Amino acid sequence: MSGTIEADSTVAQGVRTGLYIGGEERFTDEVLRVADPGKPGVIVGEAASASPRDVADAVAAAKAAYPAWAALTPQARADQMAAALVGIAEARDEDAAILSQENGKVRFEAWVDSLVFEIRWNLALMLKDEVGASHTLPVVPGAIPVSTEVAYQPLGAVTIIVPFNWPIAILAASLPHALLAGNTAIVKVPPTTPLATARVVQRIAEKLPAGVLNVISGKDEHMAALITDVAKVCFTGSVNGGKRIMQMASQSLTRVTLELGGNDAAVFLEDAILDDAHLDRLYAAI
Repeated sequence: MSGTIEADSTVAQGVRTGLYIGGEERFTDEVLRVADPGKPGVIVGEAASASPRDVADAVAAAKAAYPAWAALTPQARADQMAAALVGIAEARDEDAAILSQENGKVRFEAWVDSLVFEIRWNLALMLKDEVGASHTLPVVPGAIPVSTEVAYQPLGAVTIIVPFNWPIAILAASLPHALLAGNTAIVKVPPTTPLATARVVQRIAEKLPAGVLNVISGKDEHMAALITDVAKVCFTGSVNGGKRIMQMASQSLTRVTLELGGNDAAVFLEDAILDDAHLDRLYAAI
């Protein structure tokens, strides 16, 4: 019996992903070697490891693309985003196989990870007619002598950082909304599980105007510009990671949205019904 551990035959050998900056794929000499946590010694593939210059280029590309993207109507952005999503399911089986190997989750859960991305993307596009809506605060006699028009404007280039556990699904809780609102984005994929997420995002980015959507992978110590040189950061991860993000963002007053290492709590009252139907609802809500 051979002592060699082989990678899953359903995954293309030597999975390799690059950065995607300003509409162009970019590979680096330094790489992240992505291990299979369930099979010691097995390397699933390699992801590009961005330098600080690569990161600065991604931020610059997003900022350069912002004026033209923001100038479109929400409906026009939605049309381009819908077109970019077409065919996303064609590589879902392979994406799920890769995510399962780099992440350690079962194949079906990895497949659902990608499916949720597609569902959330389409749900976001349903808001296209609300994004540009405005309303008027009327004159209040004797108190406010003028009317006020309230409207919403995009922020600019934003960074979205996702964790290893549900990276593709969690990304779609913010990315399509940011783009639909007129922002451009840099997606920073997890260093331990970068491959499947980078593949999915790049396929979409390739169908959008250059610079609207960029993908970065690499070591955290090279990522400062993704926090300090953008308009907003959306981070999902650990509490300690969130503290570090907030500390860095405070230097530039970068807006932050932080979802940190939580799980939904449940309180059982004395008259709670603990049958299968109610417990199933509780588990599903978590």
